[in-house]
Amino acid sequence: MLRRPGRIAQLLRYSAVSGISTVTSLTVLGILVGLFGVDAVVANVLATAVGTVPSFELNRRWVWFDQSQRSVLRQVAPFCTLSFAGLVLSTLTVRVVSARTVDLSRVWHTLAVEAANAGAYGALWVVQFVLLDRVLFRHHRPSGAELSAPTLADGAVPARPSGDDAGLVQVRQFGRTEAELVGQHLVGVLAEPGHARLGTLGHVGELHR
Repeated sequence: MLRRPGRIAQLLRYSAVSGISTVTSLTVLGILVGLFGVDAVVANVLATAVGTVPSFELNRRWVWFDQSQRSVLRQVAPFCTLSFAGLVLSTLTVRVVSARTVDLSRVWHTLAVEAANAGAYGALWVVQFVLLDRVLFRHHRPSGAELSAPTLADGAVPARPSGDDAGLVQVRQFGRTEAELVGQHLVGVLAEPGHARLGTLGHVGELHR
């Protein structure tokens, strides 16, 4: 099992993943708007969709060390919802900034659109971390029953006996208990060879009773 990083290391990794996904989205956004003249809103949607893929996988595997099977309902869908919320916020921001900078040169227009995109997602950075840590990739801690339950060599939990098997187990436990009591009694007798009732060699007679 991989060891989960400490909180500081986790924040650093989360920041690195955010940087990777942001650079990916901004690169796609800049290419679509700057080189191909794609509408800023459409380009922002495509850029966000592309950046969501590495963000999800790196956060799940590298930041939170989640080695469980990928869950569509519990992980993928909520993560896409978070990305969609960021997409809506960034799209509105990009649309406003794009309308105000449309008369500028293409270079300044592109830089303004990218700054609006980065600022919108930066506002959701802390909220997303809390939701990923507490909900989506929350570390499962085994309950007390799971920790105390005996396991077999292959990790399986043995079934409890029932019916005649349960009675047989109780008889065996009773026999072991009686043997332990007799053994303790003999040890006590052997420890006192000069017992008043048994004499100097009384412990030998006690052993043959």
